[in-house]
Amino acid sequence: MGLRLGSPAANPCGSNCVGPSDPFQWWSQWQAACQSNLGRACKTDFYASHYYTCDPSALASCARAPAVPSLSPAAATTSLSCGL
Repeated sequence: MGLRLGSPAANPCGSNCVGPSDPFQWWSQWQAACQSNLGRACKTDFYASHYYTCDPSALASCARAPAVPSLSPAAATTSLSCGL
């Protein structure tokens, strides 16, 4: 079918977070849970993220974040909102 499978979407969190505030850390923990529970990594073609900010420089810095070696597919912002 040619469909690509994305990960559960993570959102950078600035305060009052439940779990890691860094999406790359969250994805690493998610893959570790897959390995622990399934005995293998979860298949994903890209790591999805949601980003809610009106600050272009914050979004740009997130887009330039270094790749996590254990996460081989690319990260993609799948939801973006400024909320104005």
